[in-house]
Order: sequence, then C-alpha cells, then structure tokens
Amino acid sequence: MNSILLARFISNLNKIHQKNINIGLVIILILLIFFRDPQLFFYPRFWGEEGVIYFSSALENGFQSLFLPQLGYYSFVPNLATFLATLVPLLYAPFVTLVFSFVITFIPLLIILFSKSIFWENSYTKKIIGIGIIIFINDAAGIWLNTVNSQFYLCLITFLILLEQDSEIGKTKQKVYLFLLIIAFFTGAVSCFLTPFFLLAFLKNKNSFNTKAMVVSLLITIIQLSIVVFEYIGIKTVSIAQDQRFYLDLELVDILVSKNYLGSFFVSQIANIIYINISQYYALPSLIFVFFSSFLLYVSRYLDQPKKILFLGSILIISFFSYVGSFEYYSIALEKHGIRYAFVPNIILNFLLLEYIWKNFSKESRKYLFIFLLFFYSPFFLKYFFHYRSNDYRWKEQVELYQKNKTKQIVVPPGFILKMNK
Repeated sequence: MNSILLARFISNLNKIHQKNINIGLVIILILLIFFRDPQLFFYPRFWGEEGVIYFSSALENGFQSLFLPQLGYYSFVPNLATFLATLVPLLYAPFVTLVFSFVITFIPLLIILFSKSIFWENSYTKKIIGIGIIIFINDAAGIWLNTVNSQFYLCLITFLILLEQDSEIGKTKQKVYLFLLIIAFFTGAVSCFLTPFFLLAFLKNKNSFNTKAMVVSLLITIIQLSIVVFEYIGIKTVSIAQDQRFYLDLELVDILVSKNYLGSFFVSQIANIIYINISQYYALPSLIFVFFSSFLLYVSRYLDQPKKILFLGSILIISFFSYVGSFEYYSIALEKHGIRYAFVPNIILNFLLLEYIWKNFSKESRKYLFIFLLFFYSPFFLKYFFHYRSNDYRWKEQVELYQKNKTKQIVVPPGFILKMNK
C-alpha cells in the first residue's frame, strides 16, 4: 500500500515538474518573439499586401471582404483579421492583425512542445532544438508577424500535424488539429500542397482522425484549386505587380540551390554571395544540386518509409509549387521575393538533419556537434535580433497626418502605398 502511494506521489511530482518546465518554456518563447523587434508591439503596422490589398478591401467591401479571393487565391486569415481591424479606430487597426499573426507564429512552437510524436522521442532537448530551428534558422523576415504571409506558418503547422499522425492523438487535440487544418487550407494555397500526404496517411491507417483530416484537406484543396482556376481564367485578381510583371531568369534547379539548399545553412546575404560565385561556372549549380539531393537521401535513410516520403516529398512539392505558382508575379531570382517560399522546406530540411544527428551520434558526441552548429548558425541568431526592423514607417504618425487632412495616403512597410478615401 505504501509503495503504491509513494509511486503516485512521485508521479504527481513529475507531472508538476513537467508542467513548470512547459510554463517556463512558453514564457521564454514569448520573450524571444517579443525581443526580435519590441517596437513592433508598441507601434504595430500592416505589412505590404496586408495593408494595400486586404485592409483596403475590408474598408471598401466591409463584411463581404471576408469571402473575396485576393492575389489569385482565397486567404481566410488576412481576410478575417483585416475585416476585424476595420471595426476598431484606424489608429489601432494594426494591433488586430498583430494579435492574429502572433498566435499563428506561436502555434507551431506549442505543437512541438506538447507533441507526442515518435519523431520528437519525448525529449525536451530535441524539442527545444526543433523549436530553435523554427525561430532562428530562417531568413524570411518578410513573413514575420503579418497575416498576409501567415499561410507559410500555417503550412508548417500542417506539416507538424502530419508528423503527429504516428502517435495516439487525444480527442481534444484531434478537434484542435482539425480546426487548424481547416484554417490552414482556407488560408492560401501552400498547405494544399501537402494534401497527398493526408491521403497516404489515410491509406496507411484509416482511423477516425486520418479520415477526417483527409476529407478536410481534399475538399478544401478542390475549393482552392477551383478559385485559382477561376481567378486565372476569369477576372484575375489585381496584383500590386500586375503592371510590372517579372519573369523567371533562373532555372528551377538554380533556385533550389540558392534558396533551399544554401539558404538552409547560410543567411541570405552569404547564400547569395556563394551562389553568385558558383553560378559563373556553368555546371557547378547542377552538381551542387545533385550533391545536396544525394545528401538528403543519405540522411533520410534512418527514417521509416512513410516519414521518408513525408520529409523528402514535402521539401520537393512545397518548393516546386511555391516557386512555379509565383512565376507570374515575381522573379524568384530577386532576393527579396524568393526567401519566403523556402521558409517551410528549409525548416523541414533542418529537421531531417536533426533526426540524422540524433540517430547517429552518441549523447556525448551530440554536445560537441551542437556547440559547433551554434557557431556555424550564429549569423542566423545575430540577424534575428540585430538586423530585422519592420517599422520604418510609423502608422501612428501617418494616421494622424491623414486625419488632419494633410495626406490622402499611408505608407505601409516595406514601402507600399495605401490610398485612403474619405
């Protein structure tokens, strides 16, 4: 009897200890997001199309804007966030989209922290490294805390949910995940690229969650595809770049080398310098592509077959369709436009490398290797805290000028013009 009570007491202590660790980690993650650009929380802003297209549409169309496709596809989150932003005073409108984007940015971190997936092996160390990869090892500053690019974080959430399907998912978590999937698939087209993997998960295990997830992904992908076809063939969504269309001046292989492979290990400035130098030699980019592709196949050999298909397939499919889908409006060769399309594939690639290290190095060896990687990836850490600044145009000052009739337009970072009509 005493031994049973002691076991229960120890179990309760462990649960309390684990709960305290989780609370501490959540607080640290909130602070990490806050301190990347503290002024953003005191002086929120719209970002690019979030202001000049979505917020402008919400001002003009009101409730109807919730259902309007923009930029060639339907995107629920920026539609909803900017519509709600019109319901508060203009001065505080960007606070609404900031809250939405903060929550969406934070969700993938929580999924990993509370994950039961075999991939994370219930290891706090591995989970913290995985969270660190999401926070630091990406150079797509343009997707940071804005709803117009929330589709990329939602795609990452979709991938992490796929990764969860190797474990038992409780009923409450199933409902939350299905809700997130509905939001993700209705917000842009990027999550829709992962639909084949929900079909594969269903074919492997026809349990309740896999069935519902497959139905959700398939139906909404069909809806999004129909919208894309209608927008392209029919009226076409007006793009901010419609009158200045760019055309791809790099082959897809070259883009994968510069944005995905080099971009997974080097900040964009260094990756571009390396790429410019190697691109002078005709065959070298293709050889590097073959080398990195072979490397991915090599490090993935320790994954079981379904996970190998999920990891390698996700990197390839998301990269290919993101780049191809953007060709009409932007040149991926331009540094400022291409990085966000590599955001999710680059994170998945680093997850793959993490899994290889975890499976092939002893606990002692990992310590030294991770110390080396901390130095290797240090440019990402430095750029995270010291380079990123998103608020060159203060919303408050510009709104005050507009309200005093001194201007009829507001500049939205990174330099877009939001025309205001009284």
